[in-house]
Amino acid sequence: MGRYWQAALYNPGGFGEEFRALRLPTGAVVAMAGLAAILWWMGPDWMVWSAAAVLPLTMVGFALVHAYAAHAGKGVSWLTLMYVLWIVLDPVKWVWVGCVVIDAFVDFRARWAGPTGKGSDGV
Repeated sequence: MGRYWQAALYNPGGFGEEFRALRLPTGAVVAMAGLAAILWWMGPDWMVWSAAAVLPLTMVGFALVHAYAAHAGKGVSWLTLMYVLWIVLDPVKWVWVGCVVIDAFVDFRARWAGPTGKGSDGV
């Protein structure tokens, strides 16, 4: 929230670009996903901690969805639908995190940018 306020004051519109570019290093993504899976299989007492382990991945998932919406020209209604699905359906949350894990290796944003080089690694 603080970063949004700072961007609103000093760089209007900059927060959206930064948020859509949000990524985690591949090692961090694999470690968090692995930790979440281990905690999940340890039993009901540990499932809450599993959710805590995937929280950063969920935030990156929000950034990935917003990046796709910006790339594909999807509107606010599409983003609203994605958020409603995320809130209502638990399997969507795991698909969301799965897409972040895949993105750590594939870098969807760079592929969407194409040969113009506007992606994170210019592919």
